[in-house]
This record gives sequence, C-alpha cells and structure tokens, in this order.
Amino acid sequence: MAKVKKRVIAVLTGKRGGSGAMITLVQSLRRDPAVKVVPIATDMHLSSFFGGTVKEVEKWYGKTVRVPTKQKGDSHLERGKALARTVDGLLEVFARTKPDILVTLGDRGEVLAACMAALELNIPVAHILGGDVSGNRDGVRIHAVTKLAHLHFPANRDAYERILNLGEEEWRVFDYGSTYIDLVVRGDYTPERIVRKKYGIKPDEPYCICIQHPTTLDEEHSYREARAVYMALKKKGWRTLIVWPCNDQGYSLVLKALKEFENVPQFSVHKNIQAEDFWGLMAGASVMVGNSSSGLMETPYFNLPSITVGHRQDGRVRDTNIIAVEEPTTAKVFSAINLATSPTFKKRCRNHYLFGRGRAGERIAHVLRTVQLGGTLLRKRITY
Repeated sequence: MAKVKKRVIAVLTGKRGGSGAMITLVQSLRRDPAVKVVPIATDMHLSSFFGGTVKEVEKWYGKTVRVPTKQKGDSHLERGKALARTVDGLLEVFARTKPDILVTLGDRGEVLAACMAALELNIPVAHILGGDVSGNRDGVRIHAVTKLAHLHFPANRDAYERILNLGEEEWRVFDYGSTYIDLVVRGDYTPERIVRKKYGIKPDEPYCICIQHPTTLDEEHSYREARAVYMALKKKGWRTLIVWPCNDQGYSLVLKALKEFENVPQFSVHKNIQAEDFWGLMAGASVMVGNSSSGLMETPYFNLPSITVGHRQDGRVRDTNIIAVEEPTTAKVFSAINLATSPTFKKRCRNHYLFGRGRAGERIAHVLRTVQLGGTLLRKRITY
C-alpha cells in the first residue's frame, strides 16, 4: 500500500505577540497525524537586540526553520532591505520544505514578504487577522496581504465584512474570532499570584502594563508620544511594567524616550514578556496604557481598563473598556489613567466577546486540514 502523503502546513511568525496568538492553532494541527507542521521564525524572533524570542516560539511550536532579516537599524531604507532579504530567504525555505499551505498572521512587513514569496511558488496562503484597519502603515499593508491570501480568518465581524467588501469570495472567509484570546478564555496562563511573585509585585499592589510602539506614518511623533506616556505613568506613581517597542521604523525614538526614565524606581523594563506571563499580568493589572493591539483585543477578556494612545490603532473595533487619547500630552494621558482606574469606569468594563469565544485555533485548524487543495483554491476571483 502506498504511503499517504502528509499535508505540509508552514506557520510563519516574526514577533512574540503573533506567535502566542497561534499556539492553539499549532497544537490542533500537531494532533493530526496526517499533518506536518513546519514552523518558520523570522524578523524580531531572531534579533538578540529585541530579546531573541525564538526560544519561546520553539517551546510551543517545536524546532523552527530560521530566516534572518539582518535588519541593522530602523530607517525606512534598512527596513525595506531587510524585508527584501526576507523574501529571498523564504523563497529558499519554501522551495525546500514544499508547504501545501502557508499560515500567516497580522499586518507586519514579514507577513507581506512571505505572501509575495508564496505567490511566486503557487503556495496558497491562509491569513489570520485580516480585514482590520489601523492608523499606521500596517493599515495599508494588511489589505495587500488580503488580496494575496486564499483563506481568511478575521478577528471580528467588522473585519469579516470588510474582507467581503474587498471582493473576496464568501467561501474563503471564516468568522471564527481571534486566536489571540483562545488561551485567555481557557485560563491557560500563569496565575496572577505567581506572576506577582515572579515580577516582584506585592499581593495587593496596583500596577500598570505599558507597551508603546512607534507610529510609522508620524515618526516624528514617536518620541513625543512615548515621553508623554512614560511621564504620565511616572506621575501616577504606581508600579509599571514597560515592554519594549516592536522593530517598526521609529523604534529608536521610543527607546530614546524610555532611556530618560531608566532610573524611575517604580518602572521595570522588559524586552519581552512570555505569552503566558503576559496574560497572567493582565489578569491582575489595574490598567494597560500604550498603542499595542493587545490593549484592544485581549484586555476586554480580563475586564481590564485600557488606554490607547495616538493614532496607531485608529479604526479598530473597541469594547467598552477602551479610553482613547488621540493627541497625547502628559496631562491628557494622566487624566485618562485616573479615569480608567476609577471604580465608576471599572464597573463599565464588561466583555462583549467582540473577538470570539475562544475556539478560533481549533476551528481554523479544521479548515486547513480539510480544504481541497489545487486550482480552485489558487484561482481567485473578484466578486464585483
């Protein structure tokens, strides 16, 4: 009897948050003996400067194929060159591993690079978190990825409708919710009492979480916004865990602002926090501040007040726990922190499950295992 060929599914990840969001998907795929998962790590995962998070990826995903971008700085030119090298490296990896499907997530540059490489080798792309909008360059890139992808798994109903409006065929689009919150709903993260001890936070001590990324369409604002956020948190006086920015253009300006606060005793700075600890910290935090998508998507599931700063997340779906400070100054951010941590505001933070009920990973895995490969999947048609 001829040996049945396994379906090869490549899973690409370039950033800690994205890899954590696909844990349940990879787990579901690995349980199927007819599937071979090829994890591919690139971009920030392979940068020692940003914490070298590939080890965390391999803890969940197993051994990865590594595709370094070799990015040397945060200029537009250097980022563009790094992504060109990523396309080249991924072409070689895809030619060698011969995936039947490539899984990508989000709107970052390495995702677009992977889709470009896959297109040239006739590899169908499954894209998670498409259809969103934002106030930076990612908001342009994400729709380019949608047009290069063959299967779509948006995080919310709004994004689902937007993908259909872009002319994608309905049978290709699945409204399953966000994989980011699968483990959160399951409670599969480090308990609050353990993360408090691990990160030196007293049992009843209030604390904040802060993630401030650069603003890629307004880079000159990156320093000013970050400084306003850090100054407001310093003024609040609570223990604050600050996570480094991602490697988008302008990250050096955020780090420049952060360096000015390196001697603030209540601040602790982390290049990365592993996924299960991060969610455990969310469970006990009093407020989250910054411009990370996690402040919009994951915080509602903890009923955690969240302040989104600036325009990076403009247009994204928001639950009732979100406070927006569009033109941030220290005074405005400080006022928002006080509002967010008030008993009155806390009472209105009730999860409305805008990003699903926590089964996205296993449902996406089922589609990837069973979808018919071949010309029908690859041959896209526009519905208008």
